[in-house]
Amino acid sequence: MLRFVEEHKEEIVLHRNKTLPANWSSRIAEKILTKALNYFPNTSVIWAANDDMGIGGISAIKEKNIKQPGEDILIGSVDWTKDAIEAVISGELEVSMGGHFSECSWAMILLYDYFNGIDFSEKNGTSMSSSFVSLAQTRIKNVLPFIRGNRKEQLDKVNFRTFSKVLNPEAKEYQFSFRPIIEQVE
Repeated sequence: MLRFVEEHKEEIVLHRNKTLPANWSSRIAEKILTKALNYFPNTSVIWAANDDMGIGGISAIKEKNIKQPGEDILIGSVDWTKDAIEAVISGELEVSMGGHFSECSWAMILLYDYFNGIDFSEKNGTSMSSSFVSLAQTRIKNVLPFIRGNRKEQLDKVNFRTFSKVLNPEAKEYQFSFRPIIEQVE
């Protein structure tokens, strides 16, 4: 986020040198933001580093009763928690970014393939990253059964063997994205 802000600083108006650490806590985020809105009443966007802090932000805005979350002020966060998903559905949270829990699965597949003769580093290198998936009202229906259900039970339905090049020699590229997981759960 900070890199994006730096790259787009001519387009974004914000108090650049002020972060409001809330120690990943909804309660602390609510308390801090309640005070911060006194100093920054024209705030129109809040980005929280996790869903709990985003939910705390929603509570603070409601407590101040000066803006309507999802209308006058947009809040985004990270993690796909159940509370955040409900807030996206209700329109109070603009977006929750997530899907990063699948990265452990991708790492295990790469290790399996490596120990069975396929060196992923030759083609992909040793540094990999995956994209977060944004869940906003426009996209949430596609993944709602997965994220509202028991994630462990949902992930148990996924055949992760289908992502291995050792077990699927015809595969040219690794398909490490969230979409193939959702397709197997649907």
